[in-house]
Amino acid sequence: MTNFRDIILGIAKLNNDEVNEVIEAVKRRRTRLCRENAFKFKRGDIVKFSHYQGEIEKVKIKKAIINVKGTSWNVPLNLLEKVA
Repeated sequence: MTNFRDIILGIAKLNNDEVNEVIEAVKRRRTRLCRENAFKFKRGDIVKFSHYQGEIEKVKIKKAIINVKGTSWNVPLNLLEKVA
C-alpha cells in the first residue's frame, strides 16, 4: 500500500472532480467502519468517550445513545471505547 504521507501529498495535485471522488471514498470507508463498530457494542456495555463514561442504552447504525449520570448522549460509534 502507498505510504500515507504520499497520499496526502498526492491530494494536493488533484483536480476538483478527483477531490470529490476521494471525498466519496472516505465517506464510504467511514460508514463501513461505523457499521463494523456497531457489532462490537451492545446494550448495557460500559463505554467511555472524551472524558465521560456511561452505559449504552441503544446502538444505532452510526451512533449509540449513552447514559452518563442520567443524561443521554448521542455519540458516534468510532468515538466509543469499551471499559472492562
